[in-house]
Amino acid sequence: MSTDPALRDLLLPHDILERGGLLQRADVLAAGYTENEVAAHLRAGRLQRVRPGTYAPADESGPRARHLRLVRAGLHVLSDDAVICDVSAAELHGLPLWGVRLDQVHVSRQRRAGRRRGRLVHVHPAPLTADELVEVAGPRRRRWPGRSST
Repeated sequence: MSTDPALRDLLLPHDILERGGLLQRADVLAAGYTENEVAAHLRAGRLQRVRPGTYAPADESGPRARHLRLVRAGLHVLSDDAVICDVSAAELHGLPLWGVRLDQVHVSRQRRAGRRRGRLVHVHPAPLTADELVEVAGPRRRRWPGRSST
């Protein structure tokens, strides 16, 4: 966690540890920061944009930690039937990964068709049953190993 004095007032009023170290734009603005101040923190490298409207204190974390932040940042914007799956679920379960892209969050949705790939989220259609789901440290995710949703 950053102890940068320029961010201390921003970080302390919010229990960001429970949010996975994430700051929502609305909270930052409610704390009295202006858009220009947020932009200045981003330019100076004190904050990182995780996804639109979500920031994190800047750090030197590797791709796996950045992917976990992206997963957690997306949870509040995903539909209720979305379940973390594939490489994102493997990461949340702490399984070894190699040679995989970590720039998108993979989710399954309760449907038979409708695969969609955006810049930050890859949606896999998959009719899921309750025995295929598990909740570990927060987000719902697919049991691993399990049948593939791809």
